[in-house]
Amino acid sequence: MVNLIDRLPLTRALRTAWRTLRLPAAAFRDIRVIVEHGGTLHHYYLTARAQRLLQRAAQGVLGTVALFLFLSSAVQWQADRVLRANDVLYAELLSAAQAEGSMTAEELQALSSSDLAALLRERTGVLRGQVDAAADLLSVSNGGWLASLGELGIPMLPSAGGPSVGGASVGRPGDGRGGEDVTTAAPGSDGAGRITDEVARNRRLMATVRMLPQRLPLHHARLTSEFGLRRHPLTFSRNLHVGLDLVSDSSQVVHAVRPGRVIFAGRSGGYGNTVVLAHPGGIETRYAHLRRIQVARGDSVAEWDPVGIVGSTGLATGPHLHYEVRLLGRALDPSRILELRRQSP
Repeated sequence: MVNLIDRLPLTRALRTAWRTLRLPAAAFRDIRVIVEHGGTLHHYYLTARAQRLLQRAAQGVLGTVALFLFLSSAVQWQADRVLRANDVLYAELLSAAQAEGSMTAEELQALSSSDLAALLRERTGVLRGQVDAAADLLSVSNGGWLASLGELGIPMLPSAGGPSVGGASVGRPGDGRGGEDVTTAAPGSDGAGRITDEVARNRRLMATVRMLPQRLPLHHARLTSEFGLRRHPLTFSRNLHVGLDLVSDSSQVVHAVRPGRVIFAGRSGGYGNTVVLAHPGGIETRYAHLRRIQVARGDSVAEWDPVGIVGSTGLATGPHLHYEVRLLGRALDPSRILELRRQSP
């Protein structure tokens, strides 16, 4: 095959031209060509300098042609690449539009890429408006929950960190906010970011609310004295009644309103026989005036485990249960806590 190609005149001419183009400048010599025409000899001279100029011109032409071919190939490759990317993008846009389902596949495929993109932009704007509206509603709801907790003096659980009391993190007591991470995103901020922040805030609020007791410690309890200022029935002094006085006609067993640990079980002055339970989040519940205590200090109790029997020990005018809820030592109104729990999902 090589020998056959070598014998072809065109191949030999191309090879000779290629070798000529690669000759060094020192290889050229002046040439005199004698041509006979009509019986007359014609002398033509081709200097070495002219040969070098012709060589450079040929090299320039070949280089230009090669560069043109290279650039044409690069442009064609880039154009094919853009077309492929556009096809993929159009397919993705078409798939996204079909998922919404308001137009048939034939109607969507009849749209151009720009029309399809405009349609999706319009739908995205509608969706963004819906997300903003949802974020606004959730922000209002979170504000209501935060205000309710603040009125009770209960801090909201922070997203991370914060002091730990009773096995759960809490914020600063008494400020109604519970840490610094309680602000909402600005109204002009990204809707997806706002809804994410509000959802996280709502989860912390609900976690805070769910730490609170959701029932009274007696079956079918009747309230005989509320939380607040009153005149003591025995001492006749006007002071703050920091709990609820409860009686029950059907059962005298006192139950734990939340899982916890017994931190006190015994006689406590005017409270008489008293049980104090510590719960996660710094919550304490107290059960006073018991006739009999059924737990000991250090015991772990589950929700609705019995802790004692209703009695009238201490400063009491008759058998009843004095029930308190405290947060980090501060007395809370159990009735308002129950109302808050009834509103929670």
